[in-house]
Amino acid sequence: MIKTIWCVIFLLVGTLGYSQDQFYDTTNQSFSRKTGDVKGTPYEFENWKKGYVFTIKGDSMLTAMINYNGYSKLFEIKEEGNYIALNEKYHNKIKIRNGYAYETYKNRLVGSDLEYYQVLYEGENVSLLKRHEVKIKERGESNYAGSVKSKKYKNSTVYYLLDEEGYKELNRKDKFFEKYFRSKKVKKFIKDNKLKLKKDMDLIKAVEYGDTFRNAEDN
Repeated sequence: MIKTIWCVIFLLVGTLGYSQDQFYDTTNQSFSRKTGDVKGTPYEFENWKKGYVFTIKGDSMLTAMINYNGYSKLFEIKEEGNYIALNEKYHNKIKIRNGYAYETYKNRLVGSDLEYYQVLYEGENVSLLKRHEVKIKERGESNYAGSVKSKKYKNSTVYYLLDEEGYKELNRKDKFFEKYFRSKKVKKFIKDNKLKLKKDMDLIKAVEYGDTFRNAEDN
């Protein structure tokens, strides 16, 4: 009962906000999830997590359970078997609890871009971003009825660097870091500290170190 009341309040707040500012449609879409004929899952987290939802006006609210749908590119709240897709025009930041820490997701990082990215590092010259991306892959299969097509969610994790020129997909090789940050010192830093760039924490260290060289005149 309490969860149901929370959902109603959340949707009413959005509706009131929309009446005050017609530019932002704060009506969140409520629906029942259908399994369909697509195998797998489009969600980033195996288990739904608690988190905070922030509006463009700076208001925040602690959600019940939240997850990111990489196919629709929207965050969803799950309540008593129903799902609420948050409006990306109105919610520009999400903080999801992961153990004792929170992971931060933002949109509008560049102009009016409404796609969400997990922010791993924000520096003076460059930011390190991470995004869960999902596509539906089709392939033909044969069975007793003949040839049929099956569908499956294909999940991938893509890293980006964001600078004054925009987004650039990150290649996790030390040669890429040397070229991007315009310094051989970055490649040496990775080697000397035995950083494994497939690990987020080591990747953050490499980008944080390289950030100091990005626009330096003498590297």
